[in-house]
Amino acid sequence: MLPSAIALLCCAASATSGGFGQQPARQYAVAPSGNDAGPGTLARPWRTIQKAADAATPGSTVQIRGGTYHERVVVHVSGAPGAPITFRNYGSEHVLLDGVGLGPFTGIAGLLTIDSRSYLSVRGLELAHFHDDADAFVPAGVFVTGTAHDIALTGLDVHDIRTHAADAHGIAVYGTSGVAPIHDVTIDGNAVHDNKLGSSESVVVNGNVRGWRITRNHVYRNDNIGIDAIGFEGKAPRDDQARDGVIADNLVTDIDTIGNPAYEEDDGNCRCADAIYIDGGKDIVIERNTLLRSNIALEIASEHPEGSAANILARDNLLADSTSIGLAMGGYDRERGSTVNARVIHNTLRNNDTLHTGSGEILLQFRVFDSQIIDNVVVAGDQGILMANPYTENAGNVVDGNDWWTTAAPSWQWKTITYHSFAAYRRGTGNDAHGAFADPRRR
Repeated sequence: MLPSAIALLCCAASATSGGFGQQPARQYAVAPSGNDAGPGTLARPWRTIQKAADAATPGSTVQIRGGTYHERVVVHVSGAPGAPITFRNYGSEHVLLDGVGLGPFTGIAGLLTIDSRSYLSVRGLELAHFHDDADAFVPAGVFVTGTAHDIALTGLDVHDIRTHAADAHGIAVYGTSGVAPIHDVTIDGNAVHDNKLGSSESVVVNGNVRGWRITRNHVYRNDNIGIDAIGFEGKAPRDDQARDGVIADNLVTDIDTIGNPAYEEDDGNCRCADAIYIDGGKDIVIERNTLLRSNIALEIASEHPEGSAANILARDNLLADSTSIGLAMGGYDRERGSTVNARVIHNTLRNNDTLHTGSGEILLQFRVFDSQIIDNVVVAGDQGILMANPYTENAGNVVDGNDWWTTAAPSWQWKTITYHSFAAYRRGTGNDAHGAFADPRRR
């Protein structure tokens, strides 16, 4: 090849960002000092994030300069396979999407809303101060709905989302179509905290949603459920069940309904918020989560009588210092649904039921079927209640290989019968043939 031809090829390659024939990824910019009539470049940025959410093209990155953006953003664009659209803070600059005074709206309104869009990544933003004290609509930090897919929410800081006594969400994913599910959603590395949620959740997948991951988030100081996977609420006309999901490596702490008007009762507050709740979800892995100082650390159940939480694997989690229950399975009364084929393996439960409700470390409620509680370490506090089981309908369950311990007088309840020694419990129930009653620190 002639030297001039070589030079020509080199010049052609240098004009592309990823090899021969590829065009450089488009970069857009937004800044508080910008102008939506401009080209949206770093030199001449747009003024609003909404402008970028209306105009960004597949494969592009929207770089948002530091500052406060007093707007609600509804994304109207989609990326493409291999060419997602990314919305992110510029460098390490701090971006606040501020909801002060916005509204009222109708239905569920996210400060950031993604409805039936796809191949989108949102990262590095703070979303806060979105209130509806009149309970006229449902405020959310992020709301993903319809048939959205291939969505990544990472590194967000979602806080001070507030209702009075109705509903609010930190991050909510609602699959509402009976034809196509929301799928391939990643919620990773976010902080969701200090929200007033009424009857709703900090982070939730609900309805026709499959193939999702909730990982490495810090969820804390919210006044209702931390992470929830829900089915059977009528969000979608078919396949109305969050499924095929992973909840892993999250830190969930201080989830407590105390002071939440939605849970006020004649005799006080129910103290019934779960750190992680599987409410009718199915085919879900829950692993390596740390769940501390909440009302209920982990609940696997269904609130709806026609539904069940099914095929759930909970392993290698820490459940500790809950005010009411460590692990709950089954419907909380005879009007609820069931738990089917849950496997609770290699978890540590420690010092739960600090309010002495009588539920203890493990509470098996109404209709727990074909489930396993195997090879866990269970250490009760000063009540000594290792397991409570006030219903006789449970069937097909295996409890074995667990290491039970308390320095108080121990108790295990199985199908309404209470045992006060490990030998009597094992003899009377047939459980834990390979289990032990021993201090795990000395084994």
